[in-house]
Amino acid sequence: MLRRCLLLLSLFGADAQAAVLHVAVSSPPLAWLLQQLGGEHVVVTTLLRPGDEPELFDPPPQQVQALATADLYFSLALPFERQVLPRLTSGRLRVVELMRLRRDQDPHVWMSVAWMQVFAAQAAPALIAADPADAAYFRAHAVALHQRLSDLDARLRASFADIPPARRVFLVEHPALGYFAHDYALTQLAIEEQGREPGPQTLAQLLARARAAHITRIFVERQFSSRQAQILARQLHAQVVFFDPLSADWAATMQSIAVALAAAMRAPGSS
Repeated sequence: MLRRCLLLLSLFGADAQAAVLHVAVSSPPLAWLLQQLGGEHVVVTTLLRPGDEPELFDPPPQQVQALATADLYFSLALPFERQVLPRLTSGRLRVVELMRLRRDQDPHVWMSVAWMQVFAAQAAPALIAADPADAAYFRAHAVALHQRLSDLDARLRASFADIPPARRVFLVEHPALGYFAHDYALTQLAIEEQGREPGPQTLAQLLARARAAHITRIFVERQFSSRQAQILARQLHAQVVFFDPLSADWAATMQSIAVALAAAMRAPGSS
């Protein structure tokens, strides 16, 4: 009798394990999104890690091999994904294209609550198709996530509600907050453009614009050198503030970025 019970438990355990989807994504923020949708029914593998840069990332062979065991890969068509994914189409992996980014397009699309809403709406049906038995679970989590994202968007919007348009300007080392700026009617000034540091003339023009906007803080991704930002900070008597667009706690990161940007725009000396 004991042996029979143990056998049944082992069979149920095998079924439960089989019901868990192995999904893969490019970045920690997308991993956050899939975890919110899939909960205990997904295991998420992330290629990009904190410290990596999307435009320059080249996944090591062992990471590529690990994708072969995944059930689903949620793609943004980032440059490194276009290199890797064609090699995996012959296996069981199903690629779900959330967005097809152009080669010259800013890849930091997850820095937009609006786009994350779109990705969630596309990812939920893919999870349901791959695991129909847990469809009700995925649908309930999709509804809850939609509300959470809507609430987050409202809080971020409220962060800038009392800031006049002329003061909604911020300076970054690398232009990673373009989608964020678009969503909340902000102006992003970037030191680096298209992966290159500015020349003397461009730097002088940027310095003039920053002075005109009374910039008091310069925002730098943790993935990037802050050398140019430190140079400008000394000339502007500004503070360098670090942020991480690849943080695994995406919602908290978006909130902290909004708080930091709004504080910079309200700082004494801002116009």
